[in-house]
Amino acid sequence: QGKGYKGVVLYSVRAPIEVEFILSHGGELVWVESSDEVRHKRKLDNLRQGEAGVSLEEMLGQEALQETPQPNIPREVQMDLTYVKEHATRTIENNGNDRQAFEDEVVSTLIVD
Repeated sequence: QGKGYKGVVLYSVRAPIEVEFILSHGGELVWVESSDEVRHKRKLDNLRQGEAGVSLEEMLGQEALQETPQPNIPREVQMDLTYVKEHATRTIENNGNDRQAFEDEVVSTLIVD
């Protein structure tokens, strides 16, 4: 209230209905791309207590379930990362380990004050 916010960041957008809401309200949809190997390393480096690690192949198998809709469920409410990526208005690479460099790239890419 009265703070003059310039926007909001939503993350983990995975369903077409979320994409359509964002885009229909003038939002930008940013896809952050990282290699399989980088995502796997980050996953293993950030396990929660009691969480078991998975192999790269297991991780990719789990992710495959989110890439395209499953049968007999309304498509617009399912995870469909292929749809999300195809409708992104911008893409940012995130394969490095320098968090500040990534934040700087995001700010300059999105022209955030």
